This record gives sequence, C-alpha cells and structure tokens, in this order.
Amino acid sequence: INAEYGVTAMGKIKRNRTRVLDTPLGVVQEEQAKKLISDTIHKPLALLEKLEDISTIQREWACCSIAHLIEEPKSLEDFMRHDVVSKLLKRACDTDLEVKLAALGALRNLSVLGGDNVCAELLQKDCFTPLIHTLKTTVDDPQKSNTWMSVLVQTISIFWSLCEVSNKAISILKQNELLPILFSLLNPLVFSQEVMICTAQLLNVITEEISFAQLITNEQANILKNIVSVSGNTLLRNLAASIIMNITPPNQIFSNFETILPILSSSLDIDVFITFRELEPLIEKIVYDSAIERSVIPENVEEKFNAWKTVVDAQILCLEILANFSSNDDQDESEFIEMDENMRFDEDQIMDQSNKPMSEELKLIISSGLFNKICAKCMFPVAQICQLEAKFPSIKFYLRSFYVLQERALGCMNNMLLSSDLSALGDVSRLWNFFADVCVQLANIPQLIEPLEFGSNIMWTLLRHDSSHQIFDVTPNHLQFISELSKQRASDQVRANALGMLGVIGQKRSLASFLPSIGVRFMESLSDDSGLVIAEALNSIFDIFAEEEFNAIVKELNLSLIHISEPTRQAEISY
Repeated sequence: INAEYGVTAMGKIKRNRTRVLDTPLGVVQEEQAKKLISDTIHKPLALLEKLEDISTIQREWACCSIAHLIEEPKSLEDFMRHDVVSKLLKRACDTDLEVKLAALGALRNLSVLGGDNVCAELLQKDCFTPLIHTLKTTVDDPQKSNTWMSVLVQTISIFWSLCEVSNKAISILKQNELLPILFSLLNPLVFSQEVMICTAQLLNVITEEISFAQLITNEQANILKNIVSVSGNTLLRNLAASIIMNITPPNQIFSNFETILPILSSSLDIDVFITFRELEPLIEKIVYDSAIERSVIPENVEEKFNAWKTVVDAQILCLEILANFSSNDDQDESEFIEMDENMRFDEDQIMDQSNKPMSEELKLIISSGLFNKICAKCMFPVAQICQLEAKFPSIKFYLRSFYVLQERALGCMNNMLLSSDLSALGDVSRLWNFFADVCVQLANIPQLIEPLEFGSNIMWTLLRHDSSHQIFDVTPNHLQFISELSKQRASDQVRANALGMLGVIGQKRSLASFLPSIGVRFMESLSDDSGLVIAEALNSIFDIFAEEEFNAIVKELNLSLIHISEPTRQAEISY
C-alpha cells in the first residue's frame, strides 16, 4: 500500500495525494468467470477478443476475468500493451447493465493498481465522458436496483482513484458541475451506505482544493453535519467530519474542530487487533481454487472482514485529520515539504518551531486524552501480523491495513511532538522507552520502512528535547541499537535520523566513554551514497568534536574530511 505521507528531514509530515488501495472489484463473480479464467489465464489476447463477443455473458465474464487477472503485474503489463483501457471503456457503455458493471469493475482495478501511468492513460482516453454520463443516468434511474447501486459504487470509486493522483481529474469534475449530484448521493433514504461512503471519499479528496471547497453551499454543509450527528457508520461519520474541516473558513476552524473532536476520539476506542483475532476462525473457510489460481473468500466471510476494515479505515482517517491539526498556528504549507535526500532542516530551526506556542487545536487534542489513544495505535505485534500474512496470503490485503494504521499514528505523533511543549505530555522518559521499543520492533521487519522513518524521527525529537532537560537515560543498549540503525540500508532517512541521534547522545557527558565508537560511526558514514546522510554525519561531527577537550579523540580517530573534499562529493551535500 502506497504511503500517503511525505516526511521531511527532521520535519513534520503532510498528506500527499496518492491512491488509496481499496477492494478493487465491487462485483465478484468468480464462480461464473471461473471457466473463462482457467481457459485464458495465460492468454490476454483471447480475453480481449471476448470483449467483442456477440454473447453478453461472454463479454461480462471477460470483463470479470480481466478485473481479477490485472492484479498480477505481468498480466497488467500484457493487457496495457494491447490497449485494454479503450476496450474496457467501450464496454463501460455497453447496453447490457451487467456487462457495464463488470467493465467498470475492471476499470476500477486499473485505476487502483495500475499506477500513475495507467491513470494518465485513462484521462488521455477521455474516460470521464462515459463515466459522467453513467453517473447522471444512474442517479436519475427511478428503480435504484442493487445492480444500479453497484454501478454507482464502481463509477464513483474510479473518480476517487483518479482525483487522488491528478489535479486534471479534479478540474474535470469541477467543470462538469457535479457537486449537486454528488451531494444527492448522501441521502440514506435513497442510496446504500456503500454509495454514500464512496461519495464521501471522493468529496473528501476534491474539497482539499480550496477552489472546490468554496463551492459548497450551506445546504450541502448541513447534509454533512447531519451525517456527523446521526450516522451509525464510523467511517462515513469521520469522512463527513473531514469534509466539514476542508470547507471551514479560517475564523471558524477551532469551533468546528471542537465539535468533531469527540466523534474522532470515539473512533479510536476499538482495539482492531483484538477484533481481528476474533475473525481468525473464519480464515479456515477460505479455500484455494487451482482452476483460477487464487484463493476464494466466501461472501459471508468477506463481508465480516470488510466490516472490520471499515473500522480500521475510520481510524486511519481520524489520524490523518489529527495530524493536519497537530501543528503550530503560524505553520504554513511551505514548511510541510516532501523528503529530498539533498535537503535537511537546520536543527536550530526545528528547535525554534518546537518553542513556538502550541496551536489551540493541539492543546485541545492533548487535553482531551487523545494523546494516549494515538500512542496505542503506534504499537502493534507486527511479527505476529507478518506470520499471519505468510500463512494466509489470501487475507494479505486486510492485514496490511495494520501497517497503514501504524504509519498514520506515528506520523500524527511525529507532528504532535514537533509542535508541543513536551513537558505538557507527561513522563517523557516513558515516551522515550516506548518509542525506542516501537523502533526496535519495526527494524526487524524489512518492509516497514516508512513507519521506521517516523519512529526514528520521533526518537530524535525526544532526544533533542532531553539534551537541555536531562530527563531520561540513554542506555548502552539504546546506543547500540541507534548505531545499528545508522547502517540501515533501505532508507537514507532512517540512517540520517540515527546519526542525528548519535550527535545528540555524544554531547551527553554521562556517555563520554562512547565517543570514540560514535566518532568511528560518523567517519564510516562520510562514505555513504546519500548526501543527506553525509550532511548529518558532518553536522554531528562539528557539534561534538569542535571543542578543544576532544582534540585527543580527533587525533586518535584521524577525523579528517579530506576524502569528501572533491567537488563531486561537495555538490551532493546540502549544508
């Protein structure tokens, strides 16, 4: 699952617009499509030919088969080489409703799984014309059958996926004045909860654009407030709350935030790991079907896992909202920059940020008890989750929600700590030990790089705070772990964070005996491939060893910088 946050070198995080992986195909007809898939599983051209078959059943099954097969990267590449986008868009206008629905399901998979290039091709092939036509005709249909509801879900989900990655897609929606139609879909007396959630997800993305947010009328805003007040679905409620904050004028932000905070807080109450373990007996009902080379999840089992994931998605969204408000009042968007290995924040600048008064929203978050709830989401038994993932690959999609949830919690905590007076958060020593344990756990799971980046950033923040307060002890075990972290090859950011931590630790008189080994680690890092890492190693060397009292260690270690003096190396380093 793609990360949705950029992390600065020593800075706060912000939400980047990316696709959100959801269950791609809303209409699963594997039993019907099984024979066709088994006959053509390694013959993409044969499936594409079936899209033009005179039989509606053959066309429908071909769309369903393509929808499933493109989940495999090799199959996706084969289909894209043979212009599957144009062929599916043609079927999305099919006169047969079931064929239309299956084609939209396949297009949804493409928009979610295909990456930015596939989304760009969808826009280039004018996918919005048939999709907007489908949306308008479906909303106006008086019958509102289950199939029509499914068509709406697929259509809106494609809009959502494209708008997550493309400003052009958002502009097209705006030009077509679709807001009244979208808000009409939030009527629970007419439309299903699934339609309402998909619509709210789309509205949450497009109202992040100020020009779109300003188009929302008072009547439409009242629809959102009503959902927050009465909806029994946690995800839908949080989505409505997020949209409200997107469209709130600056002079009303605190008032509205104060209103929605209890809603957000309650959504974090459920321990999703415990509730997932309660579903484990259902995993035995999942069987592998060799004919289609995939596991088949019974519909009643899938419904329960999807209900669990809805709760997780609500918690993820809650943490995203809280992360956005966990910053100082005068923090502007320019300070939320994406990571670049040739960029780093000046440490004094970061300390200045943390010394600014906390925003009123952040004070409210801390006083409401949310801080501890967010901490609880930062730690999951990831080793057990990885074991379940290896044992039951058919539910990997659900298990990976834990990683996303943990990453959002760590990102939110990262913002909070950078913007808070840490003395107001209680026992800083307890926080240090907790997040050190979190990072030790994450460091043992190779694929959890983004959470480790946030976790190590949090440790560094706590160390910088402690450098002037001397609240907690850094043990030799901590030092050894941080030193190993500075060699972590998968992430330049983690290595730079670890070197920054060593730079703070080296200034603690209680750990002076470890200075020679710390100095050796800095010297080794000067040969790193990353300019960000080299810059942090240099910064830490100057912070620690500039004093005369350390001349003996400097001499002993031969702390010479001559081997990075070549112009090519200097050009890579950002001071």
